Amino acid sequence: MSGYQLAQVNIGVIKGPMDSPVMADFAGNLDRVNALAESMPGFVWRLQTDDGDATSIRPFENENMLVNMSVWRDIKALNDYVYRSAHVELMRRPWRRPW
Repeated sequence: MSGYQLAQVNIGVIKGPMDSPVMADFAGNLDRVNALAESMPGFVWRLQTDDGDATSIRPFENENMLVNMSVWRDIKALNDYVYRSAHVELMRRPWRRPW
């Protein structure tokens, strides 16, 4: 077992406020995606507020810029979550592009 863990960070610009119609599908799936990540073998930690998500954390001046961070035991654990779980179904949906 390695003495290291893997941190992944996503930074993106959303197309509108989290409570806007264009972000409704994204916002509606956050709890599902976060719960899935937390249930995966190798999940260690994720950035979140007391409300349980990171969408209100705005470390940049651009109010539409979101940051997401999670920590995993290793690259295999992260790869399994991203490409071998229900997460991949959400990312392949054509309606995600408007986000």
